[in-house]
Amino acid sequence: MTTKEITDLIIQTYLKRIDELSPGVARHFLYRASQIASSPKLEKLLEKAKQFTANEKIKIETYINDPASIEAERNNRLLNYEVKKVNDAKKLEQWKKHLTLYAYHSIIWCLFYLKIFNLSYPKLWESKIKQKSTEIIDLLLNSSDFIKFSTVSAINIIFLSKNCELTNKDKEFVQIFKKLFANQKEIKTDPVIFTNYIYGLTHIIIGTSNFYQKKVNGYNWILKEFQKYENRIFEELTLDINTEVALCYKLCNLENENYINKVEKRLMKNFNPKEGYIVRESDSSFRFAEHTNAITLLLFNFDKLNLKK
Repeated sequence: MTTKEITDLIIQTYLKRIDELSPGVARHFLYRASQIASSPKLEKLLEKAKQFTANEKIKIETYINDPASIEAERNNRLLNYEVKKVNDAKKLEQWKKHLTLYAYHSIIWCLFYLKIFNLSYPKLWESKIKQKSTEIIDLLLNSSDFIKFSTVSAINIIFLSKNCELTNKDKEFVQIFKKLFANQKEIKTDPVIFTNYIYGLTHIIIGTSNFYQKKVNGYNWILKEFQKYENRIFEELTLDINTEVALCYKLCNLENENYINKVEKRLMKNFNPKEGYIVRESDSSFRFAEHTNAITLLLFNFDKLNLKK
């Protein structure tokens, strides 16, 4: 099968079964699909995702007035969290330990989608959100365990806050990140540390791109790290992370054709024609595979992305 045929079938499958996903996960897929494709059904479902986002404004207002209630809600969500990936147990531990950061992480994603979909919110919130964001970022920068073991959440907080024009602490964060992952022995011997390091590097680039919206410059040191560990990344890490590394090469205008081709072949091999989507190594469930399939659409159709320079 060609990448186009796989792209079409993935979109067809997820649009048909979209109600099996939570509203937030469905929104993620629909937004990614809309970056590279269009159809009446996709547009209709995307409008539904926009309405869900508009309704989420109440969550931000609640957080401003009563952050403890959002922390309690997030804590309840953790009760049913499934540990599937190698770094999940440590990540869950950090989310429970740092409920303030975990709660803010959900709120900043709400704000991101409000802006992506050009949905307004009361201006009087702006100063309150900005003040809260400053407090959270200061807390995060001093929470080395959260950065090291809930790495992607930490990076999302930093770059979403920057992209939403609330704070500008990415350079300071990157320096802390480098120090925390400076131990080469840990990277070589600890699978959790290696996973978080590479996954974190991908999200520094992805965050800088405002989550696949613009090209990225200035991260040659990250690209060198990818190349340094390229064989280990491909052999030891998930299909999800491999796909994000390939996307990072493209976002940074480094056409590593050998690696990208290997990842694309692996994605194509994992495509299940009967199910209509790419299955993940540890779990072939429709819900768990959503993220891999969404970013596969971007990799297979990268030239269709309307990236800003």
